[in-house]
Amino acid sequence: MVRLRYREPDTSWFQYCQDAKNAKAKERIYLTRSGKRIAAIVPIEDVEAIEKIEDCIDRRALKRAEMAVKGTVPLENVKADLGIE
Repeated sequence: MVRLRYREPDTSWFQYCQDAKNAKAKERIYLTRSGKRIAAIVPIEDVEAIEKIEDCIDRRALKRAEMAVKGTVPLENVKADLGIE
């Protein structure tokens, strides 16, 4: 983990970003406020891995929903069978 301190008001944002850019490419950089993490700069590989996991979860949820729908009958058909308008 890289710790970059941005406390001095005279430190330019450009210099801060340059420091972050010069950190090792595979490291995560955390931005903190009062010692608590509020944001992170992460390698693109991490973002892509998270997106793949989210896509897998979405596909699984879609498959479950499709399976649940297959056993249903449209309301219109039920009403027609029962003679209800």
